[in-house]
Amino acid sequence: MTKINRTARDTVFSLLFSQQRYQLELYKALHPEEEINEDDIECITLTNFLLRGMYNDLGLLIKNRLMVFVEAQTRWDKLLDVRLVAYWIQTLYAQLSSYDLTLHDARDDQIPNVEFYVVYTGNEPIDVNNPFPDRGVRLNVRIIKDIADHSIVSQYISFSHIFSKYQKMEGLTSLEKVQKIIEECIENDILTDFLKENESEVHRSMISLFDEEYIQKARDNIAKREGREEGLKEGLKEGQERINQLYRILMSEGNHELLNKCIQNDDVLESTLKDYEL
Repeated sequence: MTKINRTARDTVFSLLFSQQRYQLELYKALHPEEEINEDDIECITLTNFLLRGMYNDLGLLIKNRLMVFVEAQTRWDKLLDVRLVAYWIQTLYAQLSSYDLTLHDARDDQIPNVEFYVVYTGNEPIDVNNPFPDRGVRLNVRIIKDIADHSIVSQYISFSHIFSKYQKMEGLTSLEKVQKIIEECIENDILTDFLKENESEVHRSMISLFDEEYIQKARDNIAKREGREEGLKEGLKEGQERINQLYRILMSEGNHELLNKCIQNDDVLESTLKDYEL
């Protein structure tokens, strides 16, 4: 079964920091002592790492002398330090290649310094001073959990907490959840300009990803039922086909209310499958 790798929070992070205005705000939050403008920043985020569908969240090149990598995490990953190094090396190779250089012929002053950051909004306790296993090489990664200011980083963390609150609420459709998330953020001056200027895109992306999560849950439920009756393998295959067809129909109709009811109630799901003759 396909795992959903990117969440609605990931999407908002990517949308937010794909814009130079917010890239600048982010860097100023990390380095308030430095004078810098948008022209000093180049986005170097990887879009398809090693052709394996892996994406880093954000990479920035500052004045051609500093690479900054920022990952947004809601669940702690003890391999994140390895991934950060992989992103750095892959990005460095790409940057040198653009100048027809390799690591073998580049000068020391042509290799930018590097900084690693993780914006962590999960609930799992971690040791921010020693977050990764001992691999014989210590990687300096700054973990950002809570910031007592109104910087763009602090606002994204607040957005993530609001998102988590509504994500867990029962009895709301995906549309209602997204609307409440956006409304509460704007009321509390959290990412206000970004949400207003990009409302339709954020709205569409978050609803789509909420629905994917609902569909995944429904797939699991129907597969288990079919598995008990016909054997796990056949039940999984048939259950996926039926649920895929049903939820494609409901999503195309924009029937988020019925979609939500089907996922929360097995009887409604079975009845709806019969109604649609699936």
